[in-house]
Amino acid sequence: MSDNIVITIGRQYGSGGHEIGKKLAEKMGVKCYDKELLGIAAKDSGLCEEIFDRQDEKPSNSLLYSLVMDTYSFGYSDTYNEMPINQKIFLAQFDSIKKLADEESCVIVGRCADYALEDYPNKISVFITAPISVRVARIMERHKVDAKKAESLIHKTDKK
Repeated sequence: MSDNIVITIGRQYGSGGHEIGKKLAEKMGVKCYDKELLGIAAKDSGLCEEIFDRQDEKPSNSLLYSLVMDTYSFGYSDTYNEMPINQKIFLAQFDSIKKLADEESCVIVGRCADYALEDYPNKISVFITAPISVRVARIMERHKVDAKKAESLIHKTDKK
């Protein structure tokens, strides 16, 4: 393990977590990773980047459960070829997050990085929240939708 400092940021949809991560990384003079991790994981794993894009942050309650309770906890080298593609993608992201943490100090937004680095000694994890009214306003502005649609998107994402 290295002496790199990695800050992981979990966030509620519409809370501004991505923007906070970017500003924090800029202040620290390090890179901020979010969706960029998809390309890195695709390259590292040899899987097609388009597959990563299609699977990106889909609802994955069963994936997380199986990952935590089964495959990842007990190792996956023997069963990797039989795994569903969504698990391979998730594990490839975990491996890339760990590799990044060993190579450089950085800020990682989302991607379950806090979990991937749970045993990493120089990790700081934060979770960004905001009142629903702030989240609705941010989503309305970002996606050019009305309040009802913004609230619907937030509730749909929160259920995941």
